[in-house]
Amino acid sequence: MEDSGLLRVVNKNHPVGKSHKPTDLVSLGHEEYRMRSEAGDMMVAMLDACKAETGKRPVLVSGYRSYNRQNSTFNIRINKKLSQGYSYEDAYREVSWYSAP
Repeated sequence: MEDSGLLRVVNKNHPVGKSHKPTDLVSLGHEEYRMRSEAGDMMVAMLDACKAETGKRPVLVSGYRSYNRQNSTFNIRINKKLSQGYSYEDAYREVSWYSAP
């Protein structure tokens, strides 16, 4: 898939390629919190505005993940479900509800 800008639908029906990596990734304080530079600037402004208005700063959960990182994260979650007694099919269905393979 060609990189056509900041707005892109990415889901199970519209995946990005295994080698996709934006060229303008910036870190928002930690390697886990990387995003495109323009989006990162907007995110920092939004977090600062929230802090100024409420006195609280929202917590970032994750940002850009490479294909390999996402695949590893997904498989760790599958393995956790398997260790809890789920069948592979049930583990896959459960994990894929909230995480992309």
